[in-house]
Amino acid sequence: AHPLRHLEPWLDSAAEPVRRKPAGRLPPEIALRRAVERLRGDETAMRHIVGVRGLTRLTVRSYGLGFAAGEYWFPVRHRGRLVNLVRHVPGDDPPYRARSGQDTASLYPNMPSGQAVLLVAGIFDALLARQHGLPAVTTTCGKTLPDHLAVRFKGKRVAVAYDSGEEEAAYASVKKLRAVGVSSAWVVSLPLPEGGDVADWFVKFNNTKEELVAQITAAREAK
Repeated sequence: AHPLRHLEPWLDSAAEPVRRKPAGRLPPEIALRRAVERLRGDETAMRHIVGVRGLTRLTVRSYGLGFAAGEYWFPVRHRGRLVNLVRHVPGDDPPYRARSGQDTASLYPNMPSGQAVLLVAGIFDALLARQHGLPAVTTTCGKTLPDHLAVRFKGKRVAVAYDSGEEEAAYASVKKLRAVGVSSAWVVSLPLPEGGDVADWFVKFNNTKEELVAQITAAREAK
């Protein structure tokens, strides 16, 4: 038998059709490495994630982003161990799918080490904010904050900036965060068109980090 036969569900060739991965399975490290190499070598795929979505090549490299079978891969690690994988297919509905060995939601890319945290509702929101030096994090289930993740924010100051129009979900997350003992938590309503998010703030509307920080500060003072 071929030595890599057991990896066939994860390793594709350009000539093969897109394969949907079964729920609850995580790829082996060799598949992740191949996905990283494929993205770096595929200028069309890289042009979308850099030119359209606004990530830098440094961000792509730093967070181990990959590309396989027409999907962008966002590995989620905890203490170095792969715990989840978010797969993104531009244009798909839904555009993101998360798979974990335990089929549970995770924080992405990881919990910031400091006291201040910016909780956002999307993978690109978190990466764009990190790219601009903000301590952002999201969940692999978007605007939902499961109980087992909420407790990890205990003692932190958390600004919740979901998409414009998702304030109700943001207030629900703030309520849950306060219940688990955060230092403080408040909602940041982005002054953007309906559906606008932190990624749009930087990429589509060319706003700055300083302007976003001013919005966060104003929202905290008004709460």
